[in-house]
Amino acid sequence: MRTTDHSNAIARTTGRSPAIIEKLPADEGSLLEAERFIAAAQQVLRTVGGRFLTAVGDDAGSVICYVFSSSETPEWIDLADARLPLNAAAARSLLTIQSIGRDLIGNLLRRWPAGAGPNRIGLLCDGHTLCVCPAEPDPTSPSWRHHWDSGQLSFACLGEVPNTSSFRILNNFDESSIH
Repeated sequence: MRTTDHSNAIARTTGRSPAIIEKLPADEGSLLEAERFIAAAQQVLRTVGGRFLTAVGDDAGSVICYVFSSSETPEWIDLADARLPLNAAAARSLLTIQSIGRDLIGNLLRRWPAGAGPNRIGLLCDGHTLCVCPAEPDPTSPSWRHHWDSGQLSFACLGEVPNTSSFRILNNFDESSIH
């Protein structure tokens, strides 16, 4: 579904062209796991600050989590980085994100025909919405950042499609709005 109702809001708040945001077909179990992932991401984002986080995985089952910093020059920072000390609750939440992420990423990778899928795929979460970028599945790649900066990404959400004015992956970041 194209978010035509809110596309002008995206252009006004981000200076970017409207994005396409679609709902990713999923079974009830995946939707429940997505809700758990989002809850865990909220805890981590509250602790470390940041615009959003990603769990990037591959078909071998490895998952690395990064937070997109909220500094003047945003960058991906590995959540295992010592610059981001996690309290006990956030550390447990990170383990939850990795575990759920491994399952969800595995399910997503199986949607591609054998040998045609991406090497890595990332689940993006702003604390309210969980999504992927089908055309640019690895958020840690330099081309993803270029496309994000220029507003050229489309998103497929696992669960409800957000109102674009509250979709922080597109919009200006306000740390106080994470709850």
